[in-house]
Amino acid sequence: MKLSKILKKSVKKPLVAILVERASFFFLIMSLLAAGLYILGNFNGFTDGTQRLLLRVISATGICLFLFGAVGLILDLFMIFRVKLTYAGGFVLYAIVGGIGAVITVAAIFIQTLAVG
Repeated sequence: MKLSKILKKSVKKPLVAILVERASFFFLIMSLLAAGLYILGNFNGFTDGTQRLLLRVISATGICLFLFGAVGLILDLFMIFRVKLTYAGGFVLYAIVGGIGAVITVAAIFIQTLAVG
């Protein structure tokens, strides 16, 4: 088979897919860092205002993580049907990332409501 035919068959990810992938990775890291700081602050005696701020950051990044996971899920679902199961692994990863975002958000909101009284 000629090289030109092989190059024509290779499918590149669209720019939107790359941006969604990187944004979801960014929000995953930010959510985990903020959650780690919150847990660390519980043991090291952070002030109440700092803890509430961290809970708001966790909620915001968790919501963004869930939204970008859902967009990535839909985008990869589209790519599965368009490219025939090339992006099936990404589909599962976006489902896991979206689930992590939902769990982090619900936990942060629950802790905020308990902290208010």
